[in-house]
Amino acid sequence: MTTAQYQDSDQRQPICFTDLPPPVRRSIYILAGLVRFCPISLNTEGVNKAEFLAECMAYCLDIPVRDSNSQANSRCFYRQKRSWNKCVVASPEGFDCMCMPLPIALLRVSKAVHNEVSSILYAENMFRICRSDQGGLSSLFALSSAALQSLRSLSIKLNACSCVPNHQCSDDDYLINSFLKGCQECHMTCKIGRDFPASVENAAGRELISERNQLLPRLAMYLSPASLRLSIVCDTLDYATAKPFTDVSIQLPQLAECSIRLGQAPNPAVHCLAEEAVYRLTSNPTDHLKPFNFGALPVEIQRRILTHTDLVSPFKVAWYHGGGLSTSECCRQCTDALEACFCSVRHAAFSSMPCQCWVFPSALFLVSRKLHEYATEIFFSKNTFVAYPGDASPDPPDSLHLLCFFQQLPPTALQYLSNLRIELSGLDYHLVDSGTEFQKNWTMAIDFISQNLVLHRLGLRVVDETSRGATEAWYTTGVDDSAELEAQEWQLYQHLAEPLVKLKSIKDLWIHFSRPVHGKYYGDKSLELRQQREIILEKSIIGDAYDNAARGKFIGRDRLQAKDDEIRRTIVVGSDRTKVWLPDNRPPFNEYQF
Repeated sequence: MTTAQYQDSDQRQPICFTDLPPPVRRSIYILAGLVRFCPISLNTEGVNKAEFLAECMAYCLDIPVRDSNSQANSRCFYRQKRSWNKCVVASPEGFDCMCMPLPIALLRVSKAVHNEVSSILYAENMFRICRSDQGGLSSLFALSSAALQSLRSLSIKLNACSCVPNHQCSDDDYLINSFLKGCQECHMTCKIGRDFPASVENAAGRELISERNQLLPRLAMYLSPASLRLSIVCDTLDYATAKPFTDVSIQLPQLAECSIRLGQAPNPAVHCLAEEAVYRLTSNPTDHLKPFNFGALPVEIQRRILTHTDLVSPFKVAWYHGGGLSTSECCRQCTDALEACFCSVRHAAFSSMPCQCWVFPSALFLVSRKLHEYATEIFFSKNTFVAYPGDASPDPPDSLHLLCFFQQLPPTALQYLSNLRIELSGLDYHLVDSGTEFQKNWTMAIDFISQNLVLHRLGLRVVDETSRGATEAWYTTGVDDSAELEAQEWQLYQHLAEPLVKLKSIKDLWIHFSRPVHGKYYGDKSLELRQQREIILEKSIIGDAYDNAARGKFIGRDRLQAKDDEIRRTIVVGSDRTKVWLPDNRPPFNEYQF
């Protein structure tokens, strides 16, 4: 009986691929490369992808910083752009992804496999297309009705200018700087914008409008309601050109998310067009867009509302000596494809996707005298200000930047300043000593704080970012005289803390040293010594009962975090809006095999 069963089972027909459970087949498709982390370009994907990859490789071989790894064509520059806010060796011509071609041969296996693959391909990937790139919009027009119905993420660049008005990236400069910095003028998501603003007054603009009027009705006919995240860039010259675009876009069905950019430079009137269109397309109420009498509200409610405006920055407000206030770069959350920035503070744009980009809200200070008073109080009391030496700091280093920072603040704002961080760099024990220029300016700055700021509500953080330099003993013998260095560094910090005794009544004082250096080459004893010295100086100024940890010295930050605290770190999400990795758990640099 057992033998007969064995023979019967041995004669069974092999299992067909379509007999596998749907979840298993889906996993096989994905393992074959059907779903990508990065957006799929409709301009270069398909039969032209091999040629495109060859051009990419030729371009990268011209970059001085490169490797000859045979797996270079598997690099995903979009991942770099999404996670690091930069894109290494990506060119202005759009060579920003060198992922392997999609397994489109699966579409030709059978009708059943074709239907499954097509559904997964268009529903689980992000797509992008640019009118000025290879093939224009022809690939989007060629998509079947079923493909359009399955789309869940689409970015369309009808007309994309540089992120900086009247600027275009220089190929030569970009080749030289791409590995480290890229274009010095443009943000990474806008670097490949090379079109000129569209206008109804010229033939190119009218041609764009005609093509746009053909595309949007086709999308409106086949898109599935409330399922697509759509981003459209159509940089226009003026309101007259932007208005017809929003009128035509109303034909589209309800969208899951929508981002619209109508101009490279901020323009209130054009911004309102984009905002109204986005709200209508996402079926969000627009009642809040109507004006109301803000001044008729009780004062307490007015002030409460103002705390929810850009008067309160989502991150630290950085001030650089010689540069003034510094704003953050694109949040990278206002669009899936990162083809262009849709942040409303930087462009005539609006997005229903999360966007926390910030610029100084100067308009709120110009409404009325009373609102100016409220805005001043909220801005300076609710934000943390960081004073950096900046590129204009002298050599040898000086503490003059702190005095310059206070001089630029309105006198009426000083009483509200409640959180201040002072950055110092390049310190040496020869500089921080009685009678030196550094110590004179440092003492004057602390005197100014004690006389003009309200100490009982001020939190002051003094941070030294100086690294330890090599001593003469190291150069001659190769041995670092750590004991001598530690004594000199302790003397330096004691001199630095001497003027701070005038701040005895301050609410909070946190001192952060960078030396003695600690790490695997120095051991934990250096860190313990540094912490002990910080505590000694803090207590010598405020009192023995002061507990820096209880007062929040280490809350919400790594005490060794570099001086990019003011940069907000966003969570990275994939095409299905699920978390890909958290900010502090990003892929290591060597993953990309540069």
